[in-house]
Amino acid sequence: MRKGLILILFGIALLSGCVGQPPSTFFKNDVITLEDYSVSSVELYANSITKIDFLVQSYADRDVRNVEVNFFDNPFEIKQIKCEGTEPIDNKKCVFDKIETMGSKSVSVTLQAPPPEKIKSPTTFSIRFLVKYDYTGEKRANIPIVDGVNRIEPKTTYRESSVPYAPIQLNFDPPVGKSKQEGDKLVKVYWGIKDQPFELGMNFKHVGSSTVGDIKPTIIDKGKVYLELDHLEVAPNLRCDFDQEGNQLISKYNVTVPGKLLCTLKPTTFEQMEVTAYVDATFDFTYEFRRTQSFKVLPLEKT
Repeated sequence: MRKGLILILFGIALLSGCVGQPPSTFFKNDVITLEDYSVSSVELYANSITKIDFLVQSYADRDVRNVEVNFFDNPFEIKQIKCEGTEPIDNKKCVFDKIETMGSKSVSVTLQAPPPEKIKSPTTFSIRFLVKYDYTGEKRANIPIVDGVNRIEPKTTYRESSVPYAPIQLNFDPPVGKSKQEGDKLVKVYWGIKDQPFELGMNFKHVGSSTVGDIKPTIIDKGKVYLELDHLEVAPNLRCDFDQEGNQLISKYNVTVPGKLLCTLKPTTFEQMEVTAYVDATFDFTYEFRRTQSFKVLPLEKT
């Protein structure tokens, strides 16, 4: 199932230049941003009304699920909140089941400043709200495996799938077959050898931009990183940060990004001089950023 998801996403990438699909240059690693942000008044009198309006904009190459906007820290009274296409929850949050690729949802919140008896002099207030959503990252590694007898070095080369658009991305640490000098650079060449275990590292890193807001550290929960293997199996009695569940490997630990998981793998038996092994990795995570809006509230003028 997970392997099928990766192949579908590759197909989307190939079709991104076709009619009805936005050009891939429109996609961003910040798959959700706030656009057309406006505040009707940032300096107002006690008891006065102000509004915050913005679009929750998708720059993803697929649907983004469970997008939440939550005005969780608010010294003003929320008089009204509007969430495009859905009803607000607890008069402070909008939850959108999904925002389609390159789509958007509008959010509008009407606020009332504190009453006159609480404002004796010009006072600054800050409203904080969060935006969070669920997303899936993926990566495939193609690892040449030689028999080590009839073929010492592979004819094919190690390859990874193109990096998908996402604020959290994965890179592999593949097995090193040899290192060679090319000019001033030491170049590593990657492959595995039949019957010889090797460690495969998985490095998770943050590539989103801080321009969207203050980024909350991302934790990928245990059980949310999945591996599917072909021509490979878990090496017995050696480190692997995954449990076997059917045809999948599922992570045993939380990963705080940036962070790493590792599994020691072993090529399965084959008769050819060389095969290509595959590792398909997918991971689910919740991404969150926060924004702050400041207001200056003035006391009512005495008459």
